[in-house]
Amino acid sequence: MSEPAPTENDTVELSHVGYLENLEFSQVVSPEKWSGLTLVLKLRFSFEADSQCSHLEFYQVQGLRLNLPNMLCSFFVEIRSIAEMQLEDQHYHVVESDHGAFSFYCHSFVAVSDGKQPQDATP
Repeated sequence: MSEPAPTENDTVELSHVGYLENLEFSQVVSPEKWSGLTLVLKLRFSFEADSQCSHLEFYQVQGLRLNLPNMLCSFFVEIRSIAEMQLEDQHYHVVESDHGAFSFYCHSFVAVSDGKQPQDATP
C-alpha cells in the first residue's frame, strides 16, 4: 500500500483487538524516495485460520518500543491522535494497552478489517 493522501481528519481514535499474526517493518532504500519506516500489523480475531482479521499499516514510524510477551495472547491496539501536541511528523500515538507489547508514533495509517472499507488517517 502507498501512503494515503493528506486529509483534515486529526481526531481519529481507533482500537483493534486480535491475536498478532504478523508484524513487519519495511522501508525504501532509495535516498530520493525514502520516507521513513512502515510498520504493518495483522491481527486475527480468533484462533481459527479463516477468521476475520484487521490489517493495520503505519507510516513514518518513530520511537518504536517492543516488549512482546512470550505467549499467545489477544492484543488491544489503540490509535490516539496527538495532533494538538504539534510534534513534527508525529500525529498518532499507537499503543498495545493490555500487555505493553509495543508503542510508537507515526505520521499516518490505514486500517482495514475484512469485509469493510479501508480507514485511512493523515493529518
